[in-house]
Amino acid sequence: MVSRLLPSNDGLRGHPFGDDRRVVEEILYRYRTGVPWRDLPRAEFGP
Repeated sequence: MVSRLLPSNDGLRGHPFGDDRRVVEEILYRYRTGVPWRDLPRAEFGP
């Protein structure tokens, strides 16, 4: 299952990770388009 490979907020301090679905969609978008992380569309994926 993919959720076991994604980061967890359990026992961590600081900025929490986003929801798993959005993280996977961001990774797939970056893979398809080849854009750097900083150039992901903010309107679609948020800050």
